[in-house]
Amino acid sequence: MSPLETMIDEQRRLLMGADPRPDATVVDPKAAMIRLPARGPLKDHDGEEILRGIRPSIRYGIGVLFPKRLPAVDEADRVGGPTAPDPDEVETPDAQERAEDISGLADEDCPPDDLKVEFKQVTGRPRSIGVSFLAEFADEDVLEIKLEGGRYIFHSVPADRVLITRPREDDPSQSSEEHPQNSVRLYQRSPVCLSARLSATELGRQDSFTLALNGDAGPLQIELYIRVRKFSDQLLV
Repeated sequence: MSPLETMIDEQRRLLMGADPRPDATVVDPKAAMIRLPARGPLKDHDGEEILRGIRPSIRYGIGVLFPKRLPAVDEADRVGGPTAPDPDEVETPDAQERAEDISGLADEDCPPDDLKVEFKQVTGRPRSIGVSFLAEFADEDVLEIKLEGGRYIFHSVPADRVLITRPREDDPSQSSEEHPQNSVRLYQRSPVCLSARLSATELGRQDSFTLALNGDAGPLQIELYIRVRKFSDQLLV
């Protein structure tokens, strides 16, 4: 990997995610008793990242989509004040039924050295992402669209089901365990991969398309809309 590719990959990891670290601790949010390190990244048994104490919509500021029905929110609601249930919190049966207040960007039990990134959006919550490109298509060519991302399942784990492990002060080679003061909020990533294909012949017949995406998106409903304009011997898509 070239230095430029390394830099781009690092920026993508930090700003858009996902960011599953190879040294992350494996955790099962549904286990009867969960042992968490006092600090450090987490992942599930499939290698998907688990965010602790900070919503993915706050941790990542690029490539986040919200449902159409959600109204725009004020900065006070987005950053510090009480909020309505977050759309990226898909609550499990043991999760709290009521919406939670957020005071700051992370929970009390979120390690202080974990990365916290605050992004301010100017015009509410984004509901679409657009990409434009100019290409020349031969008759036998096919335009293939592939969408990869993730949705985060919200787990609110009661304090009596969590043990926090940390090195002992008198003997760092040994560790101690204790329950946290509050419940622990975990956001477990579930991958989404969708695709669609459109032949060059179809691209030349009309100037707009609404395509069905193939793949398993769970309860998500994602629409793919394509507009095509002729530009000399090429197509602007």
